[in-house]
Amino acid sequence: MAEELAPSFETLDPHTISEWNCEFTNYKGDSAELSGIITQMSIYESIYNNCMFGNIMIQDGTGYVEANGIVGSGLEKFHFEILTPNTASEKTSNLEKEFKIDSISGGVKNPKFTQYTIGISSPYLFINNQKLISRSFLKMTASEIAEYVGMNIMEFGSNGVWTDFTVSPSLHEKNMVVPNWNPFQLLNFLARNSVSADGASNYLFFENNDGFKFVTVDELKDGDIMRAFTLKNMPMKIGEDGGGFTIDGSMMEKYSEQTRFDISGGQVTGRYGASILTHNILEKSLASYEVEYDGEKDPIMAEGIGLNGPKDSPYADYNVWQRNGFMSANGLYAIHDKGEKSHYPHYDMKKTEMNANTIKFDVPGDSNCWAGDVVMLRIPTHIHSHDVPEDQYMTGKWLVTAIHHKINTAGYTMTIECMKDGFFGDPDKVIEERS
Repeated sequence: MAEELAPSFETLDPHTISEWNCEFTNYKGDSAELSGIITQMSIYESIYNNCMFGNIMIQDGTGYVEANGIVGSGLEKFHFEILTPNTASEKTSNLEKEFKIDSISGGVKNPKFTQYTIGISSPYLFINNQKLISRSFLKMTASEIAEYVGMNIMEFGSNGVWTDFTVSPSLHEKNMVVPNWNPFQLLNFLARNSVSADGASNYLFFENNDGFKFVTVDELKDGDIMRAFTLKNMPMKIGEDGGGFTIDGSMMEKYSEQTRFDISGGQVTGRYGASILTHNILEKSLASYEVEYDGEKDPIMAEGIGLNGPKDSPYADYNVWQRNGFMSANGLYAIHDKGEKSHYPHYDMKKTEMNANTIKFDVPGDSNCWAGDVVMLRIPTHIHSHDVPEDQYMTGKWLVTAIHHKINTAGYTMTIECMKDGFFGDPDKVIEERS
C-alpha cells in the first residue's frame, strides 16, 4: 500500500483512490499476497448478524489453490485491509479484518484458469462453535454476564485477532443456569431478555469493523452522524469543498425504498400494540402485561389506522386485545424485575418497527462507514413548487443496518441498507388543493 493518499481529489472514485490488499496464510503459516488473482471480494456486516462473513472469488491459473492446500479446513486465513479517504475530516480510515476460510467451491474450469469461490467467516465464529457453557450465574446483570462471556470465554481481543467488545449497562440481576449453550446462543438470549440502564428493550449482539457490540438499538440511533450521502443528480450542490466542486463520494446510486409502513402487517405482528399473557400453575392465575402504540405523540398515525380508542377517550386502551406471547409467570420473574413485565411485547414492537421504513442504495466504497452508524441522507422532492428541494420525510437521519462491501478490479463500492422507525411531525409544505 502507498504510504499516503493524494492530498486533494475531486471524486471518491474507488478505482483511483481506494487502496487495498489481501494476504493469505496457509495451514503451515506461510503468507503471500493474493490480490492479484482476486476477481471480487464481498464482505458483509449487519446489526442482525453475530459475525461478519463473506466470500472471495479468484481465477487461479497457476495452481495456487492446489499448491497451497486450500481445502476450507478452517486453518487457512485471510487478512485484508481497505483504505479510503474520509472527506469530512480529511483523514483516512480503514476496514481491516482477519477471516478464516470455511468453504471452497470450484466453478468455471477452462484451459487458462479455474474460478473458485472461497467462503470466509470471522475467526470468532469458529471459537464460538468450539465452546459450550454449562454453569450458573447468580446475581449478575445481563451486561455483567455478557462481559464475562466476551472476556473470559470468547476472549475477545486475546486470541491473536484484534477486536473490541462494547457492552451497554443493563438493569436487574439475574439468577440463571446456562444449559450447555454456545457463547453466541447465550449472548443472543441475553439480548432478547434484557432491559438497558436507560430502559430500552431492544438489545442487539453483532460484529462490525469496530468490533463486537452488545448494545441497544436506541443507543445506536442516538449516535453521532458519521457520514452524509446525497441522491445523485440532486437539484442543488452540497458537500462543497474549497475548490467549489461537489464530492462524488457522497453520491447515492440505485436508491430504492424497500418498505414503508405496512399497517395491516404491523397490526398482526405487534408494531402498534401487544401484550403478553402469563400463567402461574401453582396459584392458578393469569396476568396480562400490555404496551400500546404511543398515539398521543403521533396522532396522525393513530387516528389514521384507528388505534386511538373510542372518540370519548382518545389514546386509551386501544389494541390491547392482541396477544403476542404466553409464558410461565415464574419464568418471567426469573428474568426481570416485576416492574419490567411489559418488556416482551415492548421488545417485539421495537424489533417490528425496525422494518417500518427501509431503504437500500449504492455508494463508492467508504471504509469510514460501518453497520450500526447513523448517516444523514438527502433525498430530492418532486413537488415542483416547493421552495425546499429535499423530501421532507426521507431526508434526515437513518441507521445503517447492513453493508455489503464489494471489491473488484473495477474498484470498491458498498451497498448500504438503512432503517428509521418513524417520521417526526408533519411536513412544512404539502401539495396545494386541486381545483
